[in-house]
Amino acid sequence: METLRAGIEVHPDQAVVLFQDSLQTNPDSRRALFVAALESMGDEAESVTRIVSVARLEFPDDEAEFAELAIATLPEQVEVIREAFAMDPESVLAAEKESSQDSPLTEAMGTNSSMAMTSGPADELGLDESLSTDSRKLDEQIREAIARVAAK
Repeated sequence: METLRAGIEVHPDQAVVLFQDSLQTNPDSRRALFVAALESMGDEAESVTRIVSVARLEFPDDEAEFAELAIATLPEQVEVIREAFAMDPESVLAAEKESSQDSPLTEAMGTNSSMAMTSGPADELGLDESLSTDSRKLDEQIREAIARVAAK
């Protein structure tokens, strides 16, 4: 965790790449790494969204737990966190890629990265009813996470 924090402090523009590399290197520490990344970059809404997107892409089965951790770590950013979980993580990272074609972040991501844009089920859904159902389900999970954190 300290290595990730130090890396983000020295290279904040590389935070997403550093976080993803840390997740891939230490998957059993994903919760602590997620919290460390949020604590290091949590004052920037865009960074929170990108960190959440990477975590969701790397560990899609842990979305509810990531939502709870994010809210517990950054309670003042609840709305940003809710919006980040409502977005398609691939879309967030694709938009970032388009807006920074020549940035070091884009070059560091490369095409072999799991963050590389590929066609998947989310791309095929578009804006149909199943996306709306998924969105409602995720909203409910986030509300439950907020309630659990508030009860502590």
